[in-house]
Amino acid sequence: MSGMPKVAVLMSVYKNDQISWLNQALDSIACQSYGSENIRLYLAVDGQVGNDLEDVLALRKNEIHKLVRNNVNRGLSKTLNLLIDSLEDEVLAFRMDADDVCMPDRFEIQAKFLLENRNIGIVGSGCTEIDENGVALRERTYPEHASEIEKFACKANPMLHPSMCYRCDLFDEGLRYPANYRLSQDWALVFEAIRRGIVLHNIPKSLINWRLSSDFFARRSIERSWQEFIIGMGGIYKIRRISWRYIYPFARLAFRLLPTPVAKFVYGSQLRKSFLK
Repeated sequence: MSGMPKVAVLMSVYKNDQISWLNQALDSIACQSYGSENIRLYLAVDGQVGNDLEDVLALRKNEIHKLVRNNVNRGLSKTLNLLIDSLEDEVLAFRMDADDVCMPDRFEIQAKFLLENRNIGIVGSGCTEIDENGVALRERTYPEHASEIEKFACKANPMLHPSMCYRCDLFDEGLRYPANYRLSQDWALVFEAIRRGIVLHNIPKSLINWRLSSDFFARRSIERSWQEFIIGMGGIYKIRRISWRYIYPFARLAFRLLPTPVAKFVYGSQLRKSFLK
């Protein structure tokens, strides 16, 4: 697309990323209707990786605008902040995970939305959850408007992290991922954005295939559960101060500590949907 501003894509990879999924993610970026000439991929390698991943990076080096390496694994927050610090003159920055797949018109839709709605600072979208083989499981939508997003944030993350697109001038104003969180840093960033008065929006359309691996629920460790609890409690205090909504982090913590089979059942059940209304 001619006449469109340059945009950045922020992606981090590490040793456990699957090569086939990474290639699918990179292919989906290369095939964007927004035009590859307008897209700059900022890719970080977080720690030491295997030869197979290095081979992919070498093979696709012409698709990578800037490559950043950490000698040791520093975690997603610090690594994304390094990428943000290395941005050039891009107007927008898209998040993308190494195992997800963008719809071909994702960048075009989100870029046009932000260019036409100057009051919006960050825009996300709905998604299609897929399994390890790319089979669609369910559609997920998120609260659309800023007031709904702020209300929902007290219950759970109101935006899907890899679907988010930022105005780069927010980074110039100091917005960064909270470096003190190695997990669920995207939820903490949403709370900080709301505190700063940044207007958030979700496009009610699936613009990304979000992959749920078979160990998705097993990876819900006690550490992650506790960190989500701390983020939820601290975030509610940031945007609400005194509120009855502190009940939500406690309920979320209880859910996270359920046995994996029970958590998997509840995740797709009407009970969870009712809780998140």
